[in-house]
Amino acid sequence: MIPAWETSIANAMNHLVPGGHLHVIDFGDQRDLPKLFGSLLRTWLTRFHVTPRCALYRALRATAEARGGNLAYQPLYRGYSVLGRIVLQ
Repeated sequence: MIPAWETSIANAMNHLVPGGHLHVIDFGDQRDLPKLFGSLLRTWLTRFHVTPRCALYRALRATAEARGGNLAYQPLYRGYSVLGRIVLQ
């Protein structure tokens, strides 16, 4: 839902001090949801031009590594969403 989401992550990291946290939550791949529910959800999200960001993990990992942070990344609710947390060292 944020067109320049990778830039937004980088900008947020610029404002962290050592020990600071950046939390990002987004829709997951929904792979483990019941098939019918997952299909209906993806159809509903598409109506609002929302799609899961398959590259979110890669972008958060690269950002954490480049800035000296630690990344914790976990799927929530059978893949409905994901939570990424970067702690700046």
